[in-house]
Amino acid sequence: MAGWCIQLMIASFVLLCARPADAYKLDQFYLFNATKDQQVAGSVSSSVELNGKFQFNLASKSYISVDRHGSLAIGTNDSLSVNVSKIYAYVVTLDTTEYNGRVLYRQSTSPSELASAAATIQSAFTSSGNFTPSFLFISTWLNIGVNSSQNVSNTFQCILATDGTASYVLLLYNSTAFSSSNGSFALSRFVGDSISYDLPGSGTAAVSSLSSTSNVAIPGLWVYRVDGSTILSGDVDECSTGISSCALAPNGTCTNTIGSYS
Repeated sequence: MAGWCIQLMIASFVLLCARPADAYKLDQFYLFNATKDQQVAGSVSSSVELNGKFQFNLASKSYISVDRHGSLAIGTNDSLSVNVSKIYAYVVTLDTTEYNGRVLYRQSTSPSELASAAATIQSAFTSSGNFTPSFLFISTWLNIGVNSSQNVSNTFQCILATDGTASYVLLLYNSTAFSSSNGSFALSRFVGDSISYDLPGSGTAAVSSLSSTSNVAIPGLWVYRVDGSTILSGDVDECSTGISSCALAPNGTCTNTIGSYS
């Protein structure tokens, strides 16, 4: 889907080609374009009014901002000073603002993109029925690193999808190689009025594995429902779908768990 972003990425060819083979593929990202999307020029974008209400942790959110460090703030007013919640897609805390890379964002009502998000969500949540979002908010962090001397960077997307009632977050990780600074590891976390929910490995060395692991059996893809009192993780039954190697072992057994199997 990212055909028109190829020219943007030529200068970063070496970094992009170094991605793990089992990471979420860049050409499967939602479209991003440095000349058409909005860009985060400083440390954080200005407040953006969403195309509709986004329900998060039992609260209706109307405004959003994108942080260069790797997070989103969503709130009920344009100053983002009331009932603000956070989605930490992949946040590495740094003492410097000298970042490489680009941070892009846009809203979408494209029928093809809505259908793509609907298919992903319906596959991850069998209880979602025929859920189809009315709009998407698409944020992209492309080749984010500290400076040109470092040969590691992060590339990922965070997709907000809602029909005004049910709300989902899709996290797409192509590279999570730059995972720590000053002894602190990246955070991947949801924070609301009454919740704080970490993705596996958040705040530890294991966080860099998010690009090669998944809660829906697609490496680098993580899907969550976020409108309720708790964060719900997507899941597929790896055992019944034949994904697991343990089910193929002689006399082996396979037990499905949320986001994995044993």
